[in-house]
Amino acid sequence: MITQRSSVGFDTLYDAIEQAKREGYSIEFVINERGFLDPDSGKTYLPESITAMEVIRIDAPYSEPDAQSILYLLQTVDGRRGWVSDAYGPYSNETLAGHLSRIVENFNSES
Repeated sequence: MITQRSSVGFDTLYDAIEQAKREGYSIEFVINERGFLDPDSGKTYLPESITAMEVIRIDAPYSEPDAQSILYLLQTVDGRRGWVSDAYGPYSNETLAGHLSRIVENFNSES
C-alpha cells in the first residue's frame, strides 16, 4: 500500500523524521545498488520486499526550492519499519528513484 501524508506540521525534514521515530520507524535505511540496507543487521531489502510506503513531502515555509525534501516511510516483508529521505526535483538520488519505481510497479502489479 502506498499512501501520502500532508507535510502540515513539519517545518523541517528533522521534524518529520522525529515524528516517524515516535510512530515506530526505527531504521534509517541506506540506499545501495540492490535496495535498502538496514545498517544494524546488514540486510538489504529489495524494492519488491517493501510491503508499505508512505510519502511525506516537506515544503518548509520560506525555504529555497532546493531545500525541499521527501521522506519515505517503509515497511518490509518481515515487519521492519524505517525511512529514507531524498531531495526533491533535480537534486534527487537516481538510484533511490529507480528503487521507488520498482516499489510502485510491484504494488500496481498486485492490484
